[in-house]
Amino acid sequence: MRTAAKLSTAQLASMLRELADLVDAHDSFEGSLSYTALGDTYDDLGPDEWEVVAAYRIGNLGGQGGMRLIGGVM
Repeated sequence: MRTAAKLSTAQLASMLRELADLVDAHDSFEGSLSYTALGDTYDDLGPDEWEVVAAYRIGNLGGQGGMRLIGGVM
């Protein structure tokens, strides 16, 4: 079972942009991603902390590639 990492909105957005770029470049062919906003109160800017669990392939254009994991193993 994987445990979630806590990321800020800026960190989550950066990871999502990176993942989208990898998929666009045909460098990531499989993966999974789950994110959930933390906290019960939202101001006009929305939450600034997220629980994230992700695993996606990277580096496939250079050969076999590897896997990026976000979150830990329980």
